[in-house]
Order: sequence, then structure tokens, then C-alpha cells
Amino acid sequence: MLSNRSLVRRATASTYAVRVAGVGALALLACSAPLDGEEDADGPPEFVGQVPGTATPGASTPGTTAPGTTAPGSNGATGSTPTSPSTSTPGTNGNEQNNANGAPIAPGAGQNGGSNTGSSSGTPNTGAGGAGMTGNTDGNVGTGGSAMGNAGTTGMNPGTQPTNPTPTNPTPTNPTTPTPSAPDIACPAGASFCSGFEGTGFPAGSRFEPDYLAADALGAQVTLDSSVAHSGRQSLKMPVGANYYRMLSVPVPGNDFWIRLYTRSNVGFGAQGSTHATLFMGSIVAPGGDYNADRAVEIAEQFGQVLLNVKDSLYGTSGTNPNGQPGTRLPNDAWTCMEAHFDGNSGDINIFVEGDEIIDASGWQAPMTYRSFRFGYLRFDSPARDVWMDDVVVASARVGCQ
Repeated sequence: MLSNRSLVRRATASTYAVRVAGVGALALLACSAPLDGEEDADGPPEFVGQVPGTATPGASTPGTTAPGTTAPGSNGATGSTPTSPSTSTPGTNGNEQNNANGAPIAPGAGQNGGSNTGSSSGTPNTGAGGAGMTGNTDGNVGTGGSAMGNAGTTGMNPGTQPTNPTPTNPTPTNPTTPTPSAPDIACPAGASFCSGFEGTGFPAGSRFEPDYLAADALGAQVTLDSSVAHSGRQSLKMPVGANYYRMLSVPVPGNDFWIRLYTRSNVGFGAQGSTHATLFMGSIVAPGGDYNADRAVEIAEQFGQVLLNVKDSLYGTSGTNPNGQPGTRLPNDAWTCMEAHFDGNSGDINIFVEGDEIIDASGWQAPMTYRSFRFGYLRFDSPARDVWMDDVVVASARVGCQ
């Protein structure tokens, strides 16, 4: 025997079933005739103002997850992507399809394909739909239209993607060695070397010493200085703080030759306290030869004056014992013209400053064979200084100061 509480539950369930059946009947009546303005029975109104279509409504529910009921128009029904079944009345031109919640999807470009001939029996649609997603539901294997506007057989077409330009790496270029400059000052007949240092590299015919520093010598050991020049635009500079030995070695025209150059330093050559530094020399070693094997005649400084030094054998204005004797000192920060005569056949050496002879070392050295002339800066214990040179000439006869 059932209790009173169980009887009440059965009565309630029966009442609910009657109510559901009534609602279903009303829904069938509502779907049997179009609503005014082509509205869904359970959602917002679809677009209005359409041109009437002529196609007979049929079941064409393309979708990707769950079937939806729609009726194709004369131009082919468009596909949709409902997440749950939705009910829609036939459109007038086949260009619309509801979402699952009844909201319309705006037509996409290219959805007006060929006409569909499917019917409510689920016969496959044979007309080509517009470009868009493929609807494959209940045997409708025809290509459905879609508001997405892309090819139905391949789903969403991402379209043509912009291509990134192929990166191009600049071709690396190795630093080029500056081209040696041709003579840029007047060269007398019989000259073996002339330069005013107006080019971008070392002068033609010159070689940097020591050889192991030659690769990066220009810029690191010596520079072409455009801020100071005797003539033209620039001069050769030996800046303070670089290697103790920095010279250019050039050929000589024979064993009896003259040189003329202009030199300058911020601490005048021959300064007090100088012990050993050299501006230029006549060398018995060919360009590129070992300086340590040389027996060069150096135009040097010591004892507060300009003098000659050959393997620490000294000769000054007063002769072979210059310590404490009068001598010549070059000025600070001023260009000075210097000349030298090297006669290897006799061993004589003569030094001139601004055209005046300051040292006559005739017969001081035995005859020798000169193979090169070197100029720049060689410093041992003398004061630190910047040194410049310009307008260098090596010739077989005296050039003179100009």
C-alpha cells in the first residue's frame, strides 16, 4: 500500500507531464506558420526587408557539432556552427542562419553559391554553397555556405599571410690597408724619398719599424695629424705613451747623401735631464733589418743638447766629450729645420739647424756603407713627449731649408 506522501508525488508528476505535452503542442502550432518579420520562436528577430525567395524549405542543417534546422533559399543555405539545435523559419533569400541562441549571423562575402536541391528527407544537397565552413550533418554532404566567407571544403581559410622579407646580412668588409701616398712635396733630382704626409697611409717607399708592430702601427703607434703641420694639411706624429721605438725606414740614394726634415716636440729636443732619445739615423741595415745588429749614426739628445750617438759613443758641438759642454737645444712647440750629411765613404757626419752647422764630426767614424735612413722617435730615459715630423727629403745633394 502506498503512503499518502507517495500519492502526492505521483499526482504532481502527472500534472507536469500534461503541462509539457501542452507546451509541445503549442510549439508545433507556432512552427507551422511563419512569424511576422521572420522572427525565431525563441530568440531575437532575424534581419527584415529581404527579397522573397522561391526555394521550397528543406532540412539543411550544416554545422560542426550539433544539427540545426534551416531551410535553403534560392542561392543556397549558409552553414553555421551551432553548439545546440536551434529552430529557424525559412529565410527569403537563403543568406542567413541563426546561431544556437537564435541570434542572426550577418552574411559573409561570397556566400551566394549555386542553388540547393535538398529536401527535408535528408537527401544530400547537390548545389555548391558559398565559400565557408563545410556542414556535414544527417547525410548533407554538399558544401554548405557560411557567413565566414571562406572556402567551405577547407574550413576557415586564414587568407594570404604577409611574407616577411628575407633578412639580408651586410657583407662584412675587412679593413683595408691605406694606399701609400705618392710624393706630395717638390722632390729634387736624385731624391730617393720625399713626403709631406698628405696621404691616408704611410708614404710610398717607407717601412715601419719595428716590423712586429707594423700591422697596426698607423693609428696605434704613429698617426697622421691634421691639427699640426709644417706645410700642407697634416704631419707624421709619434704620440707620447706608445712603443719606445717607432721609425720609418726608407732607402738612400747612395753612400753619400743628405737629408732635410722639419721636426717639432712639446718638450724641446735636448731638454735638461734628457739621457737618451733619437730623432733620426743613418743606418747600415737595409729597411726591415734588425735594429740590434745596426751600427747606426743617431741624431740624439743627452746632457741637455743635441749630439751624435753611435753605440753610446757620443759627439757634440764641442767634440767627443759633450758632458758639461755647450750645445744646442731645440725649442718647445715650434717647427725646426734640420739637415744632415752622411758620407759613408769618408765617415764624415755634419748636422745643421735652421741652415747653421752645429756639429762637424769629420773623421770621427770609420768609413761605412749606409743602406737606409730611419726617422721617427726612439726613446729610452728622456722626458715623455709628443714628436712631429714633416716635409722629409732624402737626396744625393743638399736640399736646404725653405
